[in-house]
Amino acid sequence: MRRDLACLLTALLCISASLSSQDLETDHRRTPVVRVVEQAKPAVVSITTNKLVRVNYGFIRRTEERPGEGTGVVIFDDGYVMTNYHVVKDATKITVRFDEVDDARSYVAEMVSRVEEEDLALLKIQGGETFPTIPMSTADPILGETVVAIGNAYGNSHTVSTGIISGLRRDVRAGNLNFTDLLQTDAAINPGNSGGPLLNIDGELIGINTAVTGAAENIGFAIPVARVRSVLYKKLLSLDRARAWLGFEADQQFRINTIFAGGPGHAAGLQIGDRIVDINDSHIDSQKSYNLARLSIQPLDPVTLSVERQGKQYNAQMQALNWLDGVTYERLGLIVVMTHIGPSYSPYLKVTAVDPQGPAATVGIQPDDVIAAMKPDHTRAKRLRTIEDLLLLLARTGSGGHLEIEIWRDDDKDGAFEHTELYSEVYTGQLDLR
Repeated sequence: MRRDLACLLTALLCISASLSSQDLETDHRRTPVVRVVEQAKPAVVSITTNKLVRVNYGFIRRTEERPGEGTGVVIFDDGYVMTNYHVVKDATKITVRFDEVDDARSYVAEMVSRVEEEDLALLKIQGGETFPTIPMSTADPILGETVVAIGNAYGNSHTVSTGIISGLRRDVRAGNLNFTDLLQTDAAINPGNSGGPLLNIDGELIGINTAVTGAAENIGFAIPVARVRSVLYKKLLSLDRARAWLGFEADQQFRINTIFAGGPGHAAGLQIGDRIVDINDSHIDSQKSYNLARLSIQPLDPVTLSVERQGKQYNAQMQALNWLDGVTYERLGLIVVMTHIGPSYSPYLKVTAVDPQGPAATVGIQPDDVIAAMKPDHTRAKRLRTIEDLLLLLARTGSGGHLEIEIWRDDDKDGAFEHTELYSEVYTGQLDLR
């Protein structure tokens, strides 16, 4: 019995020594770079897109859908992904995937906001859970420090490359964009890495990989994290970038202080003084959370707002409008769509809705009226073919400005617009912009 016990103890000691030796060997192999990859990889995503591109076939030019790819990094744990704008530009569909080891699912992403001149875009994926993120470095990059890039290299997702920061404050031209103060690295960067993270040895984000040059080997560039952070909070999260319009405005305490009559918020029963508590189940407790929730809403999305009113909570259901429609409604009190009329099938703008308290209603404009022309102060009349033409005109005419408007109205319902000495279906008036 004693001999058997001694043999058992000896065997256990041998196994323990063997395991300790394996652990030491594994720890020795787990270099700082390996630890960075293990820490950061779960928050790096590969991005695939379907894009509309113009293709020439001899004298024939067609629009076709082509695949694209790139990389992104999760920066907020409720599913917000940063990438390069050129990765998702003109995309009809954006699909995001994590490394299969970490998350085998694929996600359809929506573009929340973009700043084309900085080549940065913010995407949103829905998962009903929190996602891993990569922290942003607050330290200045150091020339010569070790860096790690993780990206979607040549279709192979989550490929790792290492190198050093080989240059600071580089000015680079890439396509139609001019970049200044980029980080230069000799870590392998290729088009598939675009939008992916450049990491320091602490696993912190120090840049977004964005450009390569064919003029020299082993040279890639990244947007430094200080600029990424600045663009994120000053531009990407600005409500001016919102694509959807809800028909109300709120102050910094998230209390509604403006409601546009006839807009989605008014129709849903919102009142001045309501304090917004939740937007689509996202709790609102900071300016960032409010802006992110608003920016994530797409045109025509159903929206649920929870508001606090006199100590009680109410839910308001509405449908978001397109931001373009929202601007024309705010400024003119009308919504328009493009239509084609006449034997030449010419494009015009037709009124589909009118705010009963807005400038358009004041001069008598009605749904189904067709805008023939608009004339700003001290300029000649302009025919408007698209909503974008109207928005450009509004942008050039400040609040309180005036526009003379000429509209056609089919009073006799004969499908034609008549203008003779005896009978006219042309009306004119002056719009006072809000």
